[in-house]
Amino acid sequence: MPRTVAAITLCLCMLPLPGFATFLPGIGDFTGSSAGASNGTLGFRFRATMATSVLGLAVWDRNNDGFSGNTVDVGLWSDAGALLGQVQVASSDPTIAVTGGLSGSYRYDFLSSPIALTVGSYYRVGADMSDIPEAGEYIIGAVPTDLNYIDDISRALSGSFNFPSITTDPGQAYLGGNILLEVPQDVPVPPSALLLAVGIGGFLALRKPKRRA
Repeated sequence: MPRTVAAITLCLCMLPLPGFATFLPGIGDFTGSSAGASNGTLGFRFRATMATSVLGLAVWDRNNDGFSGNTVDVGLWSDAGALLGQVQVASSDPTIAVTGGLSGSYRYDFLSSPIALTVGSYYRVGADMSDIPEAGEYIIGAVPTDLNYIDDISRALSGSFNFPSITTDPGQAYLGGNILLEVPQDVPVPPSALLLAVGIGGFLALRKPKRRA
């Protein structure tokens, strides 16, 4: 019996612990230039290269100064045009900084539930830029220098907040909208905990039951 308890204790302590979920933008750094105001939905078409999930949606915030009190609609669609998820990004929402040399960041909000991506399938993301009154608020012809778990991108746009059906310029994107992708990470068992388990297991295995006189 003691040997069985020791084996169970050791096995339980060696099981992996649940991982923490972090996230990365689909398009990280990029090169490009700011453009004028737009009344359309701007973003990009992309192909998923890893079985991950979209946790949130983002929009480019030039100069990190918000959207004049407005909220910006950002949507994720299947390549066939089905709306999979939508958020409204506010000026008070958190940001993700980039180091591409342009003054700005991605301001984002989380979806109500993650959206699983299928490897090899195409999707489209876009933000309603008519919600941003300032001029020069989107990046035209953004060329990514940092892609995370996606490839084969191209610009996507439409005339209002709707499925961005028009695609142009492979290798470029409008920013515009962006996605936040889950990065699963396993948490290793600390060595001290494992050594403690071995010690307890050895003690229980070697301990002999006392006999009554």
